[in-house]
Amino acid sequence: MVNELHKLLHNAGVQGPYVLVGHSLGGFNVRLFAHEYPSEMAGLVLVASGNENDNARMPPEYRKIEEMNKQSDRWLAILARFGIIRIAGNMGLLSSFTNLLVKFPPDLQAEIIALTFYRSQYWAMAYAELSAINESKAQVAATGSFGDLPLVVLSGSPDVSRLPSSFPVEQIRQTFRDLQVELAGLSSQSTHIICDTCDHYIPMTNPDMVVDAINQELAVVHR
Repeated sequence: MVNELHKLLHNAGVQGPYVLVGHSLGGFNVRLFAHEYPSEMAGLVLVASGNENDNARMPPEYRKIEEMNKQSDRWLAILARFGIIRIAGNMGLLSSFTNLLVKFPPDLQAEIIALTFYRSQYWAMAYAELSAINESKAQVAATGSFGDLPLVVLSGSPDVSRLPSSFPVEQIRQTFRDLQVELAGLSSQSTHIICDTCDHYIPMTNPDMVVDAINQELAVVHR
């Protein structure tokens, strides 16, 4: 992914140095990009980014969710091939996915759903990403710190509303906060922005906060 992004930017004539913004697993990609091509980097913005240490630090109950999500994506990819996901969506049974898109205009929501949730390729990609997650984490863990590269970390909170009552919810929240603080510690020139009312999907639910974080980063880069 990193090599493809680098080739894409160069083939498109987009000149560096770059400020790259990564959300969720995209945080791994931009961190690895910064490690592979440090001379082309101006700064990083991590938005609700994953942390390579989450499996080792989160309680075992939470780690099981990752495996459940992987198997869910596998089955969704199979069902989507036969149009079953499209039928379920038309019946309003995909609310857990479509509710993420409520901030977009209705016509754009329909387009995004058609290009993602209804396509077996989308779920196959999601399954492939989760299947390779441990390899991705190992690659990112080997990159180390960024020295004084300008860095902004924008953190929300884990969505624990649908977790079973038996789960150690407060431990999950605190571990998540600790992991995000660790991300901010990757650079000596970092800013950590915490949105207590945000969940994992900050770009969808609070896009203005992402814009503000990028503007803060650009202000540091342009000093």
